[in-house]
Amino acid sequence: MYGFDLVRDLVYDVMHTLSLCIFKKYVLLLTKYAEEIGKMRDIDLAMATVKKLRPVGFGARWPQNLASIGYYKAEEYQIFVMWCLPHILDHLNLGPRSVLDASGMLLTEIGRLFYIHSRIHGWTSQRMQIARQFLAAWHIMMEENVGLNSSPVEHVASIIFLFFISLLPITYA
Repeated sequence: MYGFDLVRDLVYDVMHTLSLCIFKKYVLLLTKYAEEIGKMRDIDLAMATVKKLRPVGFGARWPQNLASIGYYKAEEYQIFVMWCLPHILDHLNLGPRSVLDASGMLLTEIGRLFYIHSRIHGWTSQRMQIARQFLAAWHIMMEENVGLNSSPVEHVASIIFLFFISLLPITYA
């Protein structure tokens, strides 16, 4: 294909696709749910609490509230899912049977695996299997409970990722 490298020449890389497609999709679902049940103020109060508790200098563009997160970039979605979301879900007390709670906690683990653990320890075949299972669980949960995926970028990128992660060397660091 004239030197086209599917991994290096795609516009979206895996890290940005997670934030701008999967994490963003979840934030939109959470926002819609919070508006429907009148919990936006509660979520904003929980986010203010998390902001006070964060370490000094951690994340210069920390999300201010749930409504403003739609204007953020990939890093802010990462911060929200990995650090704010667990506190918000605990504050909302949705319960483990709730799709928003279960998928939110799954996204928190996906975020920590991709953005923290892999940068510190690299990728092992075991971690690649875990990543594959996490992403597959996310897609199944969303399609069963929310409906078919309407984002071609999310769907195609995750399929490409799942294929190419199996081709990576056992470790790289």
